Amino acid sequence: MRGYSERFRTAWRGRRFGSRPLPRLLFVVFLLALCSGAEALHAQTTFTFVQITDTHIGVSEADRKLRQTLTDIQKTFPDTAFIINTGDLTEMGTRDELTTYMSIIRETTIPVYNVPGNHDVRWSETGKGGFREIVGPTYQQFDYENLRFILLDTSMLCEHHGHFDQMQLERLETALQSMPTSMSAVLCFHHPPLISGNVDNDFDFAELIRRYNVPLVLVGHGHNFTRYHYNGTTYVLGGSTSYAYVLGDRAYRAFQVSPDGILPYKRVVKTDRLTSESMIPRTRAPSYYGEITLSASHKDGNGRIRGRIATTAPLRVKSATYQFDRGRRLPLEVSPSGKFEILVPGMAPGYHQLNVMFVDDKKTTHLRVANFRTDLLDKDGRPQPPTIRRIFTLPSGIQSSPVVDGRLLFIGCNDGAFRAFDVVSGELLWQQQTGAEIISTPAVSEGRVVVGSNDGYVYCFDKTTGGVLWKHRAQKAVMASPLIAEGKVFVGDGEGILHALDLRSGQLLWQFRAQKMIKMRPAYAGGSLLFGAWDNAFYSVNAKDGQLRWAVPVSSTSQFSAATAHPITTGTRVIFTSHDYKIRCLDQKTGAHLWLYEPEPSELGPSYSAFVLSGNTLFSTSISGRVVGFDALSGKKVFDVNVRPEYPDALFDSAPTFDGRYLYVGSTGGYLYCVDTHVPRVAWKVALQPGFIFSQPVLWGDRVLVATTEGKIFEILAPPLEPAPTDPLHQIRQIRGTKK
Repeated sequence: MRGYSERFRTAWRGRRFGSRPLPRLLFVVFLLALCSGAEALHAQTTFTFVQITDTHIGVSEADRKLRQTLTDIQKTFPDTAFIINTGDLTEMGTRDELTTYMSIIRETTIPVYNVPGNHDVRWSETGKGGFREIVGPTYQQFDYENLRFILLDTSMLCEHHGHFDQMQLERLETALQSMPTSMSAVLCFHHPPLISGNVDNDFDFAELIRRYNVPLVLVGHGHNFTRYHYNGTTYVLGGSTSYAYVLGDRAYRAFQVSPDGILPYKRVVKTDRLTSESMIPRTRAPSYYGEITLSASHKDGNGRIRGRIATTAPLRVKSATYQFDRGRRLPLEVSPSGKFEILVPGMAPGYHQLNVMFVDDKKTTHLRVANFRTDLLDKDGRPQPPTIRRIFTLPSGIQSSPVVDGRLLFIGCNDGAFRAFDVVSGELLWQQQTGAEIISTPAVSEGRVVVGSNDGYVYCFDKTTGGVLWKHRAQKAVMASPLIAEGKVFVGDGEGILHALDLRSGQLLWQFRAQKMIKMRPAYAGGSLLFGAWDNAFYSVNAKDGQLRWAVPVSSTSQFSAATAHPITTGTRVIFTSHDYKIRCLDQKTGAHLWLYEPEPSELGPSYSAFVLSGNTLFSTSISGRVVGFDALSGKKVFDVNVRPEYPDALFDSAPTFDGRYLYVGSTGGYLYCVDTHVPRVAWKVALQPGFIFSQPVLWGDRVLVATTEGKIFEILAPPLEPAPTDPLHQIRQIRGTKK
């Protein structure tokens, strides 16, 4: 650029080339042309950057392997401009692991950018706070040589699933909209979208970015070299530095950026192998295909969808498939004009999502998504229950469960705010902002509402005004839901400490220390608090003074702890599930094992969802999409309903709500199911696409309220159903087939 400046000065001072004066206007044009040329040269600079991923510090020898990988990068690609780690920096997300990771990263002179993965936040005692404090922000962007790198956070607290939070998608679109026309974007995050099923709103993400110049997306999670393409964007899944399922460890990719495109290199340090891949264009090719327009209707209990893919050129579809509400992907016939028709047996009312994938004559794979609503209509065209009557929309995802107390609806949100609505009018009455995400479900008593926040505090608000009555500083993030009993608040924290607080004053009465994070809400019976932690132990603690009564080991490893689903007691027994899909029943006084339910090898039993008890029958759900019941005395399975037989719909953290006969539970597929426990069947269902449902539904008269990770609370008018019998033993007789 110095040469350009010297020529500018010479031309301006002399104002002549040869013997003729240079007109002022011509000089200005010439000056602009030179500037444009300089910008073009700047944009065409060749550079290299590297993607590493899934470093898993905390796994045996992962730190040594990361150091070897960084050394190899400096040796093999000495001009590397920067490194991007696409998540799972650590194994458990502890402060020690995060600190170790950063100390290793600081040993290299190459700048390193990081995004969180599920392992960095799922078991972390600080939620996402430790990552932000020790590593850096969970969202960031920077421009380098006419490329905009945008680093996103798809991790979810206490979950292995992925999600694009609405607030983050808004930031992403703003960043893409503000790019100059000559600039391209590279997006980096952890969970692979569109192929794994572990990201609930990945199709909406794909619809967003297809409108912009995004040629490359970098992801992790899969521990393997994979590439796939949609809408002209290349998705690159990286190998792992710590361990890989196929390649071996210490695998990474380098990307050489030049005017011709982005050239990836696969490098496996263990085998000393370096291979190049096909070039990725810097500019995503424009598409001739536009939105999907469609209409949908119900008839005889089934659905009919008619649609058309908009196009500005002849549609040359070689093959096409569709997926309805994250079910099974099926073949689709598309006419030359882009029209198609789909029959959906038993289509539920509600909000649906249809995605269509098709390959054109140039072997380009296109993806189009349409979100739409349907209702069951009577002869006059009026919606019939079950139907969605109202939606409370929040700015961020919801993992907390709503609680209704009289006319008040309380809910925590991942934007860190705690809100109270008038459930009748829908008016927001008050909100209080905490310092981090709220996934704790509140407890209400004596005019007070108590909830935990990931900022490390337990808050007590006046339920009517929202005034802060007191707040208690815990040791780490409070992801657990509080229990209120006998004028006391009992709640665990990320450090593994169970706090006993006075409900009225917030005074600390006592603390009990487990070895790792407490997330579950304890059960209370006979003066004892019963709970598990992420330390592979289950505890009984004296509620009066916090003294340990007994503790028993649960499973083979802490990752299979009984730590998520709230336990339940019969008065003499305590029953809980663990993450190895087993159910355990212990003597409440002694901790002695009374029975153990072990699922068949092909079966996934309850694991994340809590129990409800009716008579002697325990009801829960499984991630294989089944509502199951067990005899509380023997542990024998006595009830089993598959909520979606045609394709499994996992029932995860959403604990069932029971009204005496019907169970209400949400799924990761974005459905609310009502299951009849007298006649084993799905009585009705409503689609709430897209979005995971991790929260427990709440009943309010003839309405059901349920929250989703899309930041919505749906109010659903339930259809009239046969009420529960007055005879409390009727249900047990129905299930067991016995007579009165």
